[in-house]
Amino acid sequence: MLELFSADRVRCFGWRRVVLFALMQLMLQPICSAQAFSDPDWNISFYDNCGLPSWNSVQWISEGHDRFIRIKLSHNDIGLCKSDRIRRHRASHWERAELKQQGSLDRNRVYELTFSTRFMEGFVGDRETFFQIHAYKGGSCNASPPIMMKITGKKILLAALRKHKGSERRGHDIHLAADSIEKLYGKWIKFKLVFDTSKNSKVTIYQDGRMIFKNVGFWIQSCGSPHLKFGIYRPGSKLNLHRSVIDFDDFELEAVDN
Repeated sequence: MLELFSADRVRCFGWRRVVLFALMQLMLQPICSAQAFSDPDWNISFYDNCGLPSWNSVQWISEGHDRFIRIKLSHNDIGLCKSDRIRRHRASHWERAELKQQGSLDRNRVYELTFSTRFMEGFVGDRETFFQIHAYKGGSCNASPPIMMKITGKKILLAALRKHKGSERRGHDIHLAADSIEKLYGKWIKFKLVFDTSKNSKVTIYQDGRMIFKNVGFWIQSCGSPHLKFGIYRPGSKLNLHRSVIDFDDFELEAVDN
């Protein structure tokens, strides 16, 4: 790269051309690390492990003295993970603006996770995931997400991974909460998840102190590495999908089995 600024090249091409050429070279360099997202009142950090579909998909917003993350997803904001352009699970492609935990959860621990979220717009379509406990590790371990929290049919849905007895087949059991998305718009909601990462994992979920799911069993595949993800992840469509906007704040994770 130092050759770009040699005196001979500047005399030959002119400084404007040299600077332009240098900038083009820098733009072609591979990105070595994804952007990190954390806040002083969080004890977990996240990053965009696949990249984001637009420069403003994830933004920090300030209201008074508080700062939080706002995530937006519009029609045809196709995710940048390899699987997002593959037709699967009844969708031609997948739209994604999502952040992943830096690091992972320990096995055979009991955790309490709290976070706040505010649904601002949209979430009136099909299977819009806003939080996951995932376990994908790459390579030969194509682990499915053990827990997904979604809005579908205007309701909060919990999808819990299960293993079919006597086989390696897998699927998700579906559980629905009572509240409609119309009752949630524009309000900060505090979720608390109490869960474990054992061979017989269970999760209990509270919404503003009210239990909405109790001791729901789920499966973490043995090859997987459990970790947290949040954002918007949904099936794409050739139809013009609505825009969805959601805010997140106050992520706190604690091991409570000490």
